[in-house]
Amino acid sequence: MTSTTRPEAASEFHDDLATLSGTKLREKYRGEANCHANMKRRAQKGLCEVDPAWAEFRGFLADMGPRPTTDGSIDRIDNANRRYGPGLCRWATKAEQTRNRANTKWITFSGNRITVGEFAETLGVAYSTIHAALQRGDAPEVVAARAQARRVGTGAYMPTSADTPAKREAFNQNYSLWSKAVKRTDRRKEVSREAYAVVGAAVLFRNTRASLESAGINEVAPGEEAAFEARFARELEVQRNALDWAQEAARKLMKVNPGFAVKLYPTDGRDLIRLAAYWDWFLAPND
Repeated sequence: MTSTTRPEAASEFHDDLATLSGTKLREKYRGEANCHANMKRRAQKGLCEVDPAWAEFRGFLADMGPRPTTDGSIDRIDNANRRYGPGLCRWATKAEQTRNRANTKWITFSGNRITVGEFAETLGVAYSTIHAALQRGDAPEVVAARAQARRVGTGAYMPTSADTPAKREAFNQNYSLWSKAVKRTDRRKEVSREAYAVVGAAVLFRNTRASLESAGINEVAPGEEAAFEARFARELEVQRNALDWAQEAARKLMKVNPGFAVKLYPTDGRDLIRLAAYWDWFLAPND
């Protein structure tokens, strides 16, 4: 990236134009001078036309002024006009120049007119994938919905246990990490938010029960909860509710993958211990 010395005030810039030699002016405004030289080289190759007023760098700089950013380059306001000259150009970033190209493809999404490149960047999907979908005639809303479904798994399922914004955010983050860690390609079809919720509840149950047992708590008799709530409140909640959480997620999974849902539907704590092993089953590499 070219570095350009910026004047502290407009008066300094005008003084520079009036007092500095051509060489000193190009040295101080090196980035602008490079843009001017590149423009003239393109004109020599017949790729554009340059107004005589911009033949010398001083006249070019006087009209254009200093670049507002160090990554700015000269851009024709009307890309169909091949001529560079006063009133015809502006300083623009690379992204702004891309938007101004004659062959840039535009769409309307959510009421806003944006380029296909910006749309792809917003969705976090490769430009080629988005371009191909739009070329097939898919509406931008359909493309966006498909990208969202792929990013978060099957639909937008959220387990009942995620009953606060913090827990929902944690579920999304943990599911994303877990799904990326699955190594067996032949198990990818099973990687849904619902399946993760079932297995996740089972793992929580297994781990929290082990934590309680290590503390000497095998079960809590009626009326004795208060003695343990302060220290083991989270573990007790998981142990008591994990089966319900897993069953609810399994019922949702039934609509997506019935065959797998039958294998994952738990009926008691022993089933939850068994289902916790699916965590390793998903993450195991190819044999």
